[in-house]
Amino acid sequence: MNTTLTLAALALRLSHKLLPSEPNVNDIVIFDSDSDFDSDSGPVSREDIVFVMNQTGEKIKVIVSSHAGTSETETTARLDPGRILKRKRKKGIVEAVFVYRLKYHSTDEFMDVPVLFQAKPGSLLTI
Repeated sequence: MNTTLTLAALALRLSHKLLPSEPNVNDIVIFDSDSDFDSDSGPVSREDIVFVMNQTGEKIKVIVSSHAGTSETETTARLDPGRILKRKRKKGIVEAVFVYRLKYHSTDEFMDVPVLFQAKPGSLLTI
């Protein structure tokens, strides 16, 4: 029996129990102030915001659907690598996120067909 391999396997098993598989949005500092989304009824809770993070290493174009019926003027956003998009939505309603990647050898033209993701308000979607 290889003791090094056994120790590595036990460390991996322990890490799966200690580290959460999905990051908690409340533990991550995402915006400078909690009043980024003030409404008529006061500040909006993080549980009512969809967060999309670009980890692709290139610019992407993102559209977040609005099944919740929120009225937002800004629908399309371009995200640089490492940036986070925030959209006000309602807790409990899953939203569709359309992600357009850059065309081959292009810095400003995006593909015609998006990649589709699901986003839940109050959680962080990493792309």
